[in-house]
Amino acid sequence: SNPIQNNEYGKIINQRHFNRLTSYLSDVNVIYGGTYDLDSCKIAPTIVEPKNIDSAIMNEEIFGPIMPIITFKTVEEVIAKVKSKSKPLALYIFSNKEAFTNQILQHTSSGGVCINDVIMHMTGASLPFGGVGDSGIGAYHGKFSFDTFSHKKAVLHRQFWLDAPLRYPPFNKIPLSLLKKLLKHVL
Repeated sequence: SNPIQNNEYGKIINQRHFNRLTSYLSDVNVIYGGTYDLDSCKIAPTIVEPKNIDSAIMNEEIFGPIMPIITFKTVEEVIAKVKSKSKPLALYIFSNKEAFTNQILQHTSSGGVCINDVIMHMTGASLPFGGVGDSGIGAYHGKFSFDTFSHKKAVLHRQFWLDAPLRYPPFNKIPLSLLKKLLKHVL
């Protein structure tokens, strides 16, 4: 009932991030929570409604216990709002309507998506976690981490003794049909 007093509830990593997060609360309507304690660097789970789409909380990745909620009237409005900003690290969709959810999935881009839940998309090793565009590069967890941090180097090693003049312009010395046949056998 009081997360700030609960010893098992996590705190913000340092004063700088605590200040960054609490500054977001100045330009929003707090729907739930909103309490915080400077001494313990704790912020209660908080749900907010930004006063406008250009609020600070809508322009930065939050990485804290604050979730902005954006209301809408049409699915097209949702898609337009998501597309009007940099691609988000996570997109949370709450709906029981599969057509609505699918339309958002098909017409937006984000690092990850949770439908009717939050944060859980990053907990499984079988799902990649990572951003796209401004929200990050690459994907992590399990094999995805190995692939992201591995460099696959292509190496072509040609011998000096074979240097066919066909490789160099002008290319009109040999009929195109003959060149296609040669390439077909090589590839």
